[in-house]
Amino acid sequence: MDAAEKSAVLARLNAWGKNTLLETLSIEFVDVGADFLTATMPVGPVVHQPHGILHGGASVALGESVASTLSNYVIDTQSHYAVGVNIQANHLRPLHAGVVRCTAVIKRRGRSMHYSEMTVVDEQERLICAMSMNDMVAAHSTS
Repeated sequence: MDAAEKSAVLARLNAWGKNTLLETLSIEFVDVGADFLTATMPVGPVVHQPHGILHGGASVALGESVASTLSNYVIDTQSHYAVGVNIQANHLRPLHAGVVRCTAVIKRRGRSMHYSEMTVVDEQERLICAMSMNDMVAAHSTS
């Protein structure tokens, strides 16, 4: 994919997240390829837990958002949609401030189930959270 096509895809994916949790958490898609998608999210009080560190739920919301968007990117969304049905997360390092980057890589692309692995890293490339997830792929209802 050339730079212009990549830019157009990222603009479409970022627009798709308007007025959703992605916008609330300031999640922005920044890179995409045939089998991966990367997004960033700022870390500050909005995503902190009471101890002043990144809330695990915010990391999971970031990971699920990136993986589910990737699953929807690789299917025909005119006839099908993908939604997360299972997620497993390991919170490995606390973070107080900065920007995290999450990359989801689709490891298995089945007709009805996708499996992705996601990593969340800080600005120094330290692993903050590692996740895996299944997305169910289903046909749109015809009724």
